[in-house]
Amino acid sequence: MFILSSTAIATEIGNPDAIGDTQFKNRLAITDVVNSVGTLADLRQWSQLQELFTEEVTIDYTSLFEGEVQNISSQQLMTQWQSLLPGFDATQHLITNHQITVNGDKATVLAYVRATHKLGDEMWVVGGYYVDELVRTDEGWKIKAIQYNALYEEGDRSLLEQAAARVAN
Repeated sequence: MFILSSTAIATEIGNPDAIGDTQFKNRLAITDVVNSVGTLADLRQWSQLQELFTEEVTIDYTSLFEGEVQNISSQQLMTQWQSLLPGFDATQHLITNHQITVNGDKATVLAYVRATHKLGDEMWVVGGYYVDELVRTDEGWKIKAIQYNALYEEGDRSLLEQAAARVAN
């Protein structure tokens, strides 16, 4: 499990003097990366999406799907997402309320997410929060780990199987 320092966040909330120019730029860049995951996935822009991740990435969706935490390549992650998301008529990932802690060349982000998946007249919606671990690279901030923490689920989960079957056919 990834841990976010609430003490570090609390000392900076609402205090512009606690955030210097470099911190502001880092926070803006990190927020862009985290938000772009949802946007690029929804737009099916796989090559651009893959660039947001380190070569190897840790993926933890166990709170939603059980199973195991995965350590996979960013290409394998794209393959997983490509085998499911295009099977929906539409998806929309809204990512908000970013709480960012930067420690040198590493950052942790807690951000809420509400993901809507539409297939025909049916929808499956999940809500929760991500805890993302990022690292600074020569190309900018990249995600090295994603942990999804489910808070609620609405609609028909079986749409996942239907969407995957549509992609497979």
